[in-house]
Amino acid sequence: MIDPIDGTVSEQFSFETDPEKEFRVHNDLLTLPSDDAMIRLSLSHAFAQSAKLSFFEDRAQTVIQKNSYISKQLAATGKIPLTPRNLAKLRGVLFDTSSDISLHFNLLDTPDFFWNYPELEDYYLRLSKYLDLQPRISILNHKLSTIHELLAMLATEQHHKHAAFLEWIIIVLIAIDIVVYLLPK
Repeated sequence: MIDPIDGTVSEQFSFETDPEKEFRVHNDLLTLPSDDAMIRLSLSHAFAQSAKLSFFEDRAQTVIQKNSYISKQLAATGKIPLTPRNLAKLRGVLFDTSSDISLHFNLLDTPDFFWNYPELEDYYLRLSKYLDLQPRISILNHKLSTIHELLAMLATEQHHKHAAFLEWIIIVLIAIDIVVYLLPK
């Protein structure tokens, strides 16, 4: 395995084989037209993506819960409760989470397995649709982009405060320079 997940992710599905019926998924029961191992392997790709997506959903939810105090405190006090360094760290954690999802795990791609077995891809696609993989990915990306927008807004606000502070320092230095210049020599 490459990048195994921490902890256990579990989903319960039952299956039956019935040569008289077409492939079907209903109420977490899969009806398979045969006991072919390749059909079960094609379905396992969708199950694996769903399990990995569950891991990322939990990870994103943890990030959201850990940072929910920021917007609440900003709304209550009008102040950013973070130092620039802590904000940068939070943005790094968020970027790490979203890059893991977007870059390191190809949830959006159909597995390469189906290049060799295109006749089995329909099983995978139908189970993927049943597991709501695409809508779950969209929701997850939306949640992460919302957090990113909040942290970007906070970073902009901190940058603005820092720039205003530097402007005041320049004004004070110019005033001191004027006073020193006007003092009798």
